[in-house]
Amino acid sequence: MTKKWFLFVFIALMMMILAGCSLLLSQADKKSGNQEVQSEEKKDTGKSKEDDGVEGAQSVNESYEEIPFQAVNWIGGSPDRQARGGIWVYTKEKHPGNIDDSFDWDNEDVLLVQVSDKEYEGYEMNPKGLQFLDNDVIRVVVQLKKDDLSSKDEAPRRYIKVEKGSLDGKKFIVETEEGDRLKTN
Repeated sequence: MTKKWFLFVFIALMMMILAGCSLLLSQADKKSGNQEVQSEEKKDTGKSKEDDGVEGAQSVNESYEEIPFQAVNWIGGSPDRQARGGIWVYTKEKHPGNIDDSFDWDNEDVLLVQVSDKEYEGYEMNPKGLQFLDNDVIRVVVQLKKDDLSSKDEAPRRYIKVEKGSLDGKKFIVETEEGDRLKTN
């Protein structure tokens, strides 16, 4: 009986060892598979799931301080276009005479943006944001849409009202909502 009991214990121990080895191999395969998946994710995004913290989590987009503004819609016709593209800041002290009575110069300044990219001639420009990139650079974010009423050889432009003094000493970058930089000179 001792021989049978020893054989029974030996077989039971062997089965337990084999089951444990099988479980360890199964876990190792799963872990290896996860590492391969994570490795593939690193190739695709440069980060693994572990780097993200939570699967599917997205980092926030960068946001910028903005200047409140109002796009100008001319009634009865707008002033003539500038001869070339550019960016102009008009103030009470410095503005063309043909817009003298059009604004409340004691409380507001006016930004004129005129694009010089030939490919956008015949487009309408709508401002979407005036964003501080740093202390002295402002990004003017615009939406450009094909305008069937506009002359095909007219560059898009827009007058934008802002609070008096908010554009003093600033430089400007003009970009579409998609991030394409537009030529203004």
